[in-house]
Amino acid sequence: MTRLKLILKTLPNGDIQLVFPQAFRLGFGFMALVVALSMAVNGTISMGGMFFTALCLAGSAYTEQWGFYPSKKTFIHVRGIWPLARPTVFPMADIENLTLHRHSMPTGARFQALSFDTKDEVRVIVDTRTDDKLEQWAWQISKTCQIALGFEGNGSDLPEEESPDPPGESKKQ
Repeated sequence: MTRLKLILKTLPNGDIQLVFPQAFRLGFGFMALVVALSMAVNGTISMGGMFFTALCLAGSAYTEQWGFYPSKKTFIHVRGIWPLARPTVFPMADIENLTLHRHSMPTGARFQALSFDTKDEVRVIVDTRTDDKLEQWAWQISKTCQIALGFEGNGSDLPEEESPDPPGESKKQ
């Protein structure tokens, strides 16, 4: 199963963004161009070709972005087809905490999810991944935004030696 993964960008002022890869949009735009050109060269326009071209154009216009902006004291989420995508703004004063959820499946597969809770008792899931990048990102977002990072898991998936300390930092004893 293909999963769309966000990538982390650190802006020059220290703000952090999780963004949709530009290569995805370019790939869909290229496919739309190839199909449209092939219909034009062949002189036949089919409903299937038009549908596929429209689908590829929609894929090339899709955007998803999480912005963590301590400079503006907000988290901003934008998702949808450009230019119809509208931002959802979460003031940092309303964010209770960040939580990294770690889970193991019975098959042995592991995944992580990053979420935050608001003062209105709403849990917002930022991203889920099967690699360890999300934990590094969670620490970076927590440190940059100065918001506590908590951990949750199903218990059996957290080995004894795992530490809730940021990578590269050890527990103070």
